[in-house]
Amino acid sequence: MKLSVSFLKSNYDKQTTIQKIENLKEADYIHVDITDGKYCESEKMNLKEIIELLKNHQKPLDIHLMVTKPIKYIKKLIKLRPEYISVHLDTKDSIEKIHSLLAKNNIKLGVVLNPDDEESLLVPYHEIVEQILVLSVYPGKGGQTFIEKTTDKLRMLYLIKPFHKALISVDGGINDKTIEKIKYYADMAVSGSYICCSDNYEEKAKELVKLGTFVASPKIQRWNRFVGEIANKNLDELNEIQKIAVVCNRYDSEVNNGGHGVYFDGNEDIDNNELLEALKIVANSKIAKNFEKAMQLSEEDDTEEVDEVFFSFKPSLSDYIEKYVEKNKKEIFK
Repeated sequence: MKLSVSFLKSNYDKQTTIQKIENLKEADYIHVDITDGKYCESEKMNLKEIIELLKNHQKPLDIHLMVTKPIKYIKKLIKLRPEYISVHLDTKDSIEKIHSLLAKNNIKLGVVLNPDDEESLLVPYHEIVEQILVLSVYPGKGGQTFIEKTTDKLRMLYLIKPFHKALISVDGGINDKTIEKIKYYADMAVSGSYICCSDNYEEKAKELVKLGTFVASPKIQRWNRFVGEIANKNLDELNEIQKIAVVCNRYDSEVNNGGHGVYFDGNEDIDNNELLEALKIVANSKIAKNFEKAMQLSEEDDTEEVDEVFFSFKPSLSDYIEKYVEKNKKEIFK
């Protein structure tokens, strides 16, 4: 897991803190939080001061804009040559315009998910987003602890990664305890006060990197191979067991990616009756019946009801597919 270190809160002045982060071999990025005093409950930051502090940076910059009008900030930040600039979905500037400006300047677009934002909000931007910054605390409010439901959101983003392909990053309340909760699904952790309010930056950074290192079990390695290799093959290349798992996985991924409407619009190669039978084999009758109900809807009908039922299933369809793949691993990976 990569580590991005924020200098917002520290026992030292900003210049000293930045230099100490630069000297950390465990730090992959310097994380830069910028606020305008309007988007969230925090003090407006002096942009000129930040640019001056970072003008000679050596490590790549990972910038998070908590502002209502990102474009005017981006135009000034371009000179810092950041690798990522992440913006919130509810800002006044369109994501498409922001992406266009960033792309012209070889900067990668990041999109921020607030704690109450659904993953489905990202669907229109899957083709252009390169970092998804998941906030595990509410922006601009101090003294918060890691929000536990963040783990569920990370798991879902991980499952639909074949669609967005973005780096998954987590920011908020990251320490030696919470990093254990995100390491299975996140690619990068953002840590600030845990490192910068300590007396030993190196010790704390090493600890996070060590605890955040995830060595996948054989079971998880098989699942990753299924998602990354088997699930992307053409259906006519698969044996019957593989095909059952793959059609269920594509259905699961598409619905999690935006509901049944997204699935029906994008999966003309899957026979819905075959999928129905596959769901009966892999999952249970309730999941199959919900899909059967979705099949009966017309193009004009709202899928909200069947979507809500789908998301309410415990265990989820994803859980059933993982069990099916493991149970049939010899046929799946032959």
